[in-house]
This record gives sequence, structure tokens and C-alpha cells, in this order.
Amino acid sequence: MVDYASNRAALGIGFEKKQFLDYAGQLARKYKISLKKSKPSEKWWRLMKRRNRRLALRHPEGAAAVRHMCMDKTKVDKYFFALKELLTKSGLLEKPKLIWNMDETRLQLKHVPRTVIARKGSKYLYRVAQVETKRPSQLPHASMPLKTRFHHTSL
Repeated sequence: MVDYASNRAALGIGFEKKQFLDYAGQLARKYKISLKKSKPSEKWWRLMKRRNRRLALRHPEGAAAVRHMCMDKTKVDKYFFALKELLTKSGLLEKPKLIWNMDETRLQLKHVPRTVIARKGSKYLYRVAQVETKRPSQLPHASMPLKTRFHHTSL
């Protein structure tokens, strides 16, 4: 469980303490280990942390720090090479009128880092942002035809 939680944290989808205890409860039910409640107690958590000294509750970095780490020349070049390859294979380089750019004004990325379970000393810990979107009826331009909500982009 400790390795699983640590690996999830490294991928940006780490367990918070409550989620970890819920997961432990699910495993206990699966393997028919009796618990007084649906999940392990605080005492179990403290003893588990004492047994696994490499485990800690950590605060992930914000999205800006992660984006900054990804902005090096080789990664950006690799992205644009892959994009050009995709556009070439799909035939869109010869038909730029078929490429559209969506306006993301109403799309909000909510990134509130909470503590997650991770290995002590792990670097570059981040948490994947949760996307919050409004229902179409809440958008001020929901009644507009689709063509007016998207903008054409030529290469």
C-alpha cells in the first residue's frame, strides 16, 4: 500500500489521508479482515506511519512550478515535432481551414494543493489539477450558435 500511494503521488494523483484510509478499508474487506468501522482508525494510521518511516504527508507544488519544469527546449521541440507529425499524418497541414482553436475562457483549472501521502524526500511532487466547468445553461453565450464560440486558426 505504501509503494502504491508513493507511486500515485509521483504521478500527480496522490492519496490524501482520508482517501488512503478508505482504500485500506476496501482492501481489508476484500481480504476479509475485520474492522470495527468501514476504514482503519487513527491509531492504525499512526502505527502504520511509525512502521513506515519513509512515508510522510507532503504538500504538492502548484501547477505553475510543474509547468516551469517542463519548459525546456528539448521538451518543447519534442512536443512540436509530435504535433507536426500528427498534422502531417492526418492531412491537416494541407487543409488548415479544418484546424480550429477553442476559446477556453469558461474553463477554470482549480489547483488547490492538499497534503498527499508520498515518500520522504521525494522531489517535484505535484497534484493534477481538477477541471471545473459550468453547465451550458450557466454560460452567458450558451444560446449562441457553435460557430460563433470557436475561432478559426490558420497555421
